[in-house]
Amino acid sequence: MKRIYLYLFALLGPFAAACDKSMDVGEPVFEVTGYSVENRLDSAGNPIKSVTFTLDGNADIISFYSGETLRDYNFREGRVVKTKNVTMSFSSNCKLNSGTIAMANQLSVVASTNFTGQLNDTAVQAASWTDITGRFKLSPLVATDNFLPSGEADVSDLFQKGKPLYIAFKYVTPPQTTALRHTQWRMRDYLLRRNTELGLNTLASQSATPWNLYHKGPFESGRSANSTSQLILRGNNSAANFSEPTEDWAISPAIQVVEDTDIGPDRPFAIKTRIDVPISVYTFNYSKPGTYKAVFVASNVTASQEVKVVKTIDVVIK
Repeated sequence: MKRIYLYLFALLGPFAAACDKSMDVGEPVFEVTGYSVENRLDSAGNPIKSVTFTLDGNADIISFYSGETLRDYNFREGRVVKTKNVTMSFSSNCKLNSGTIAMANQLSVVASTNFTGQLNDTAVQAASWTDITGRFKLSPLVATDNFLPSGEADVSDLFQKGKPLYIAFKYVTPPQTTALRHTQWRMRDYLLRRNTELGLNTLASQSATPWNLYHKGPFESGRSANSTSQLILRGNNSAANFSEPTEDWAISPAIQVVEDTDIGPDRPFAIKTRIDVPISVYTFNYSKPGTYKAVFVASNVTASQEVKVVKTIDVVIK
């Protein structure tokens, strides 16, 4: 019996080996032989650059990286987005509503990383506030309702790792007289933006991130106010309170900025599966001119094996 088993093994061994060999996956025979560019309009009427690649050979599966941001083969293992800078901007209007002499230097722009977020005098005074007023253009005293853009100021240096940042408009009104009166300050279009290689994203805005108001001194209703369209800072208007100085603070919510954000790998477009017929051309629409490193990944696969080739072509679109 033992001899029979050995005999059968000797007969079947080469056949099994041949079967194993037949299951090996061959390397795809695949090439990208060229491309052409055509100017077209998309369905919305926007101009696009239509690039048609010519392909030779075949593979079970073909994937395509266009070379655009988020579709870049070099980031197939993962992409970390770094913060380039953070900028702040707003527009302002300074106006004298009553009296004949306008108070000067009532408004300043300040920032803190150790403010507790509590809107009381103890917390506000205990915090260390950095004066950043000089980074912005502020409205001169005007008789109109025209607003002056502040310009875009880099505030990246104000952030400290692991700490929230608070930005505030500080408005101080010393004792007033009938002639010497406070100026009304209005701020609009507040915008805090993070700049990365992927573009700009908004961290805070006047419409979406209301200021938190704090008042110190005799309080009169209807003076300083905040809305989704503008911030208004103004002193008391009653002569009974002229002798008392006041402070008004408009403080932002806590602002956190992450230096690096892992957004995962760039993904390719799947342009052919195993059940699809072979393709000899592939067309992709680029939205703007530039030089792109287009990459085709061609794979032959079984349930247990995959063999792939990577073909790269530089695409120049003028």
